[in-house]
Amino acid sequence: MLTSVSEEDGDITAAIADSEELAIFKTPIVMDMLDYKWDVFAQSSHRLGCLIHIIYVVCLIMYINF
Repeated sequence: MLTSVSEEDGDITAAIADSEELAIFKTPIVMDMLDYKWDVFAQSSHRLGCLIHIIYVVCLIMYINF
């Protein structure tokens, strides 16, 4: 069951993650919150990590072939 933020120390994302109800992720409020967090925080770091990985693979391929 989803506990209130005022009942425990923590944040709403931790309460949602600890919930056993998977249907909570389909609610518009939670979907909007996750979309916002993806757009603001996670997307840029994942794109940077992907770019670094691609550069590494290209360098490795060049090293092996030459």
